Amino acid sequence: MIANPLIPRDLVGRRAELHQICHILKSDGDLLLAGVPGSGRRTLLRHAAQTVKARVIEIDCLRATDSSRFLQLLAEGIISEFQSPPELALIQRWSVTQPIILEQTSGGQARLIWHLTPKDEWALFQSLLSLPQALAEWLNCRVVLVFMNFPHIRSWDRTEKWQRYLRQEIQQQTRVSYTLISTFADSWVQHSNMQVIVLGPLKNEDLQPWIISALAAEGLQFAPETEALQLFLEYVQGHLGDAIALARRLWLDQKALLCAEAIGSRESSSQSHSPLPPHLPPSHPPQRTDSDRRPILNLRIAHFAVAAQPGACPGKSGPRSD
Repeated sequence: MIANPLIPRDLVGRRAELHQICHILKSDGDLLLAGVPGSGRRTLLRHAAQTVKARVIEIDCLRATDSSRFLQLLAEGIISEFQSPPELALIQRWSVTQPIILEQTSGGQARLIWHLTPKDEWALFQSLLSLPQALAEWLNCRVVLVFMNFPHIRSWDRTEKWQRYLRQEIQQQTRVSYTLISTFADSWVQHSNMQVIVLGPLKNEDLQPWIISALAAEGLQFAPETEALQLFLEYVQGHLGDAIALARRLWLDQKALLCAEAIGSRESSSQSHSPLPPHLPPSHPPQRTDSDRRPILNLRIAHFAVAAQPGACPGKSGPRSD
């Protein structure tokens, strides 16, 4: 897998939403961040948490096939964020009165383990959910507990017992801000204190500066005498994930083209040094012009149209900026 240098390092647009989320987190609010996959929900939330200096625990509910797996993901998320020696010491002190053990693996990694029967999972869930609040109080920090693909919990929590308890903790915990990331807002959210932010498509004026500078950093530019840039923006329709995927496709195509040209140039050079029959005059390779030597390759409409054909855009199957 070739690393993608076109993934934005900074936030692309979303300044108003960033300010709104920062205000919610600072005021101990809870949030549902809705939008289609690839719209930049996780990226936006991470920037907001970094801005307000909050610690982030992420749990992808899509990976939780049952309650046992959900508890494991929650424990892993907590340890992943709080793993310095002083923080682990606090977790160790907390675990003394809990049905949970902080263990150090042979590789030196910390993990939370338990030896309970399935009927004891409910008590374990309550214990684990109280740990972020305890850590936030001891460390005097804010914690953002993020549940991605939250509606997927219903696949195994048919009675909604776990969901109801989670909603209760959302209202009560004062140092932990809960954030649900989903494609839509559930009906119960409308009757809670949780604030809802829906991410729509990005504006072209936000996407355009990023895509121009990102491609320029890789030696590429849209041909100014064509409508290639406008065609690019019209194709992605404000979707950041598709824009990243399509830009990567163009970048890879240009790398393949340069590689093929380099191979052809070496083969031509090898042939020019081979002995020639006496009846053939020596030939000279064509001189390259200044336009051939320029480091910036134009992205023209003809080339872009090939990359943007239906089924050809890697944004439909590749990784998205969520």
